[in-house]
Amino acid sequence: MKRRHAFTLVELLVVVAIITILLGLMVPNVQRVINKSRNVVCVNNLRQIGITVRLYITDNDNTFPTIEMSPNESPIYPPEVEAKPMLETLSPYGLTATTLRCPRDVTSVNYFGSVSNSYQWLPRVDDENGLAPLIYRRGTARIAKPSRVRIVCDQEAVHDGKVNWLFADGSVSRIQ
Repeated sequence: MKRRHAFTLVELLVVVAIITILLGLMVPNVQRVINKSRNVVCVNNLRQIGITVRLYITDNDNTFPTIEMSPNESPIYPPEVEAKPMLETLSPYGLTATTLRCPRDVTSVNYFGSVSNSYQWLPRVDDENGLAPLIYRRGTARIAKPSRVRIVCDQEAVHDGKVNWLFADGSVSRIQ
């Protein structure tokens, strides 16, 4: 009689249990890597927005664009100035709709769901609470260094309770 070599039920259960334990140990690490990659994409999106803003500034006599503010903010522009959406203003300089979506901004009932933009135009100098309309006027006494001027941020704190800010010099920082 020839004997067949096969796995027993116990051996198969042990292998399945070991694989399940290994997967259980890997899932948190995989989730952490996925979250980190989404943060990197968001920072890259903000840097791309910064590049298009600098191109706009170069073509428009060193003045910042007049971009619509968030619905939660009061406008800072004079009534005669027409502010346009960020995509409409900066698309001639290479900005795309894909760039305006933060991968951590996944719900459709938030700011992205209503205006198809995860980022808001919110110019501020240093840590001031008020908006900074003086960055739009040439020849004023108060000209801030680009590293002190925040211009765009995440609409919502989707990065572990923090918001990514784009500065006028192209750098990005996560601020609470």
